[in-house]
Amino acid sequence: MTVRWRGLAAAVVLLAAGLAGQQAAAQLLAVQSSRHFLDGDDPSRTEFGALVLLSAIKMSSDNIDFGGISGLQISADGKRLLAVTDAGKWLQATLRYDGGELTGLDAARRPAAAPSARTAPRVLPAR
Repeated sequence: MTVRWRGLAAAVVLLAAGLAGQQAAAQLLAVQSSRHFLDGDDPSRTEFGALVLLSAIKMSSDNIDFGGISGLQISADGKRLLAVTDAGKWLQATLRYDGGELTGLDAARRPAAAPSARTAPRVLPAR
C-alpha cells in the first residue's frame, strides 16, 4: 500500500511540475509597433476603393518565432489580440489606442499552449 501512495505522490509532483513548466514556458516577446499609413505620400488618405482604413499598425520583432501572422482575432471590447503564425505559433497582446485610433500593442507574449475556447477572445461580428 505504501508503494502505491509513493507512486501516486510522485505522479502528482510530476504533474504539478509539468503544469508549472507550461506556465513558465509562456514567452514574452519584444515586439515593436507603430502606426502605419497605406499611402506614405498622403498619411491622411483613408479611402482605397471600397476599403476605408480606420487605423493600422506595423509590427516587427527580432525574435525568430515572430512573423507570418495569418490569423488575427480581436476581442469584442477591442483590447486584446490573438493571432496564429504560419508556423502554428500563438501570439497574444494588448492593443494600444490614442483617441480611438489603434497606435500599437503592448504585452506581447507567446502562450505555452493554444488558447482554449474559454480563454480566447470572443470574435467580433462581421460588419
